[in-house]
Amino acid sequence: MSGRSGAAPRLTIGVPVYNGEPYLDHALRSVAEQTDGDFEVDVADNASTDATEEIAREWVARDARFAYHRHETNIGGAVNSNVLLGRCRSPWFKWAYHDDLCDPRLVERSFAVLDDAPPGSVLAYPRVRLVDADGAVFGQHADADLRMDGPAPDERLRVLLARVVTQTQFGIMDTAVARAAGGVVVSPAGEMLFPAALALRGRLVLVPGEPLLSIRSHADRHGGSRESEMAWVDPSRPRTAFPYSRSTPMLLGIVARSPLTLREKLRSAAVVLRWWTVPGVRTIAGDVVRLPSDLGLLPWRRGARGPVVGR
Repeated sequence: MSGRSGAAPRLTIGVPVYNGEPYLDHALRSVAEQTDGDFEVDVADNASTDATEEIAREWVARDARFAYHRHETNIGGAVNSNVLLGRCRSPWFKWAYHDDLCDPRLVERSFAVLDDAPPGSVLAYPRVRLVDADGAVFGQHADADLRMDGPAPDERLRVLLARVVTQTQFGIMDTAVARAAGGVVVSPAGEMLFPAALALRGRLVLVPGEPLLSIRSHADRHGGSRESEMAWVDPSRPRTAFPYSRSTPMLLGIVARSPLTLREKLRSAAVVLRWWTVPGVRTIAGDVVRLPSDLGLLPWRRGARGPVVGR
């Protein structure tokens, strides 16, 4: 790995990337221009075949906070994300994706919220706007009223699952708690699993005000279809049966392994069944309908998507 050494800063920002040439420079610039500069950036390149390496090394050369590591083979986006979490040497950690844009105040305002948050707060997450391939805003998440900062783990989990609050994965999180939560699950059904594990371990605090993260929608975005989502998660297994139906037993497993009392676990398991499994019946039906294509017996159905858009 090439990049900085010395004392660890307060925050490490991990950037997992594969073939990010069109947007990587913009994403890294948005990170470098943060008003709170007490961080380092770790770019993990998943054996890109485009100019990703050149772009990343240019940032390493111009900014001592940047480091670059290239995998010899594509180990998948989920594993690559976990490599970054495992390599983090700071007390706080954040993922930043190669095609998204951070407002310059994201780090500063997130830490301001964490500094004033109740004890047991393990993550501060931003509100989100949506931008197109050229960076033009075309919408935003309906997330101004999200509250997952209460003391009851089952209530935090209910809001997370009922509202599908996927932007928690883009927040600034307690490194030790994130590791204890297991990191990103290597499964197409995994996007809600890591946030759920965090919610069962501590308070998740929304950074109020205007959106501070712009998520880019473009034709090559990983996770725009079942095929691309599975390829991002684990390119060695691009097809699997019932990929999204597995989310319920996985969530129940996360509840069982959480550091909660038996009563809290039972209440949280009931939340999974009431607010995730029952509303997700159509997802299970979709897995059944798409089973032949998921097993490779038929071509992928164009535009077929899972319940949650992945990265």
